[in-house]
Amino acid sequence: GDVAQSMVKTDDLIYMVINNSGKIYAIDSESYEFAGKVTGLTSPRYIAFASNEKAYISDLYDSVISVFHPKTFELLSHIDLGRSSEQMIVKNNYLYVLSWSYDRMLTKIDIQSDQIVESLEIGLQPQSMVEDINGKLWILCDGGYAGNPAGHENPRLVRVDPEQMAIEKSFEFEMSSYPLSELSIN
Repeated sequence: GDVAQSMVKTDDLIYMVINNSGKIYAIDSESYEFAGKVTGLTSPRYIAFASNEKAYISDLYDSVISVFHPKTFELLSHIDLGRSSEQMIVKNNYLYVLSWSYDRMLTKIDIQSDQIVESLEIGLQPQSMVEDINGKLWILCDGGYAGNPAGHENPRLVRVDPEQMAIEKSFEFEMSSYPLSELSIN
């Protein structure tokens, strides 16, 4: 009944986000021995690292992003996003956060103050994001599904200038019985 939602490897640790248990387990990347855990989370999804002393945890069923210390595993604080959160990218002293579940927002947070700087509406249910070689963010919006309380629209791929928080390009796809997900870049 548990879900290993995502995993991130740093220099010496592997962090596994265990969604249904509301925990993150850390294991040593060489010996695979247990190193620690973060608990007290609702429904964690992804981790983004700001430094060796600060990382962020997105959450599907909570309206906050949890801030934790990656070496001590201590929860440091929460950022009230007012909505769920999904994939995240740290870039140039900012945390960029997608709000996927019945939402359409990209939020920019200052990692020094942990304050929200601004938000941008980008498309229904933005669920994955990558950064290209030019520093642009590419975001895949799945468009929801029939019967979705937030509606249903064609999926789209959006390119955002993170400095200006502006959509530069948007490519709409026809609806398909195969949902688009997990955007990747080489």
